Amino acid sequence: MHVYEDALSQRLAGVTLDGNVAFNAGAIQNIRAYRDWIVGVDFPADAADTIVLKNNMGYHAPGSRTYSDIQIGRDGTNGAIVLSNNYMRLGLKFNNWRRAAVSGNMFGSGETDYVVDLNQDLSSLEADWNRNTYLTDSSGAGFILNSQQYNFSDWQTLTGFDRTESSVQATPTATKVFVRPNHHEENRANIIVYNWSSRDKVAVDVTSVLSPGTTYEVRNAQDFSAPPVLTGVFDGQPLNLPLSGLNVAAPNGPLETPRATGPAFNVFVVRMAYKRLGIQQLSDTIRLFWPTNCGACVLQFSNALGDEWQDVAAQPVIEGNQHVVSRQAGGASGYYRLRSE
Repeated sequence: MHVYEDALSQRLAGVTLDGNVAFNAGAIQNIRAYRDWIVGVDFPADAADTIVLKNNMGYHAPGSRTYSDIQIGRDGTNGAIVLSNNYMRLGLKFNNWRRAAVSGNMFGSGETDYVVDLNQDLSSLEADWNRNTYLTDSSGAGFILNSQQYNFSDWQTLTGFDRTESSVQATPTATKVFVRPNHHEENRANIIVYNWSSRDKVAVDVTSVLSPGTTYEVRNAQDFSAPPVLTGVFDGQPLNLPLSGLNVAAPNGPLETPRATGPAFNVFVVRMAYKRLGIQQLSDTIRLFWPTNCGACVLQFSNALGDEWQDVAAQPVIEGNQHVVSRQAGGASGYYRLRSE
């Protein structure tokens, strides 16, 4: 998520990022390190203003080449920024804003020597900065203001920030799960799991996405084209998702396959499983197949569109996660479809 401007006399303004998850930036290459999150301008652009980041999620895998912080503000002096309810296993690098609302966030990766690096050497900052959680050691160290490092108590005194419902803590112990419905596709959502408690599985409530009776599939976002990690007909109960043993898709070309982020962190996609009928001809045999998770179905045949459909007598066999029917190929063309029982 790199949002910036670098053209002469140009500005970056009016950008909102809401409900995104980004991790492993540049993980398939070995050229240089990248950040997952950058917002701001580079010289000779002028400034950034009226920027909103809310409900976003980030993760830094220990030992990854990806930089372990989120950079908000780059060159120059910027206008107004809102950071609210972001959940980031990343440090916060925050540079030269005039106005800021920073609340309800979690920051801290354990991979940087700071939790917050606040640089305001070009401008004073007017901010409502409270109700945040920072992951750091028991000393509360790791707060930088204009290149000087402080503990949390001194940070509060010097800045006046984080005096209301803010805290520092070590690594959380309770697993954190986000379910983010897709606003462009019904019965689909991203599921983001921070497995702080080191579980092998996690139960996820998806009643905000699926209705009982809906056939569904859950896919591993890091290996999306692999078979689903879970399928079935939704009965209203939480889905038990695996957090270990998940693979990462190998990229094409001279690129690297990233290490899996699980079981510490995983992202899934849950969606309705549609009835997809496939067909292929093997010599003189026609092979028809459809997913086992689409409920009870009957294969039907018609000699021509508009003719009556007839149930195919042959019973399907199960191969992997597919129902399969094999038929002798005839000389005339025909049509197949699925009928729900």
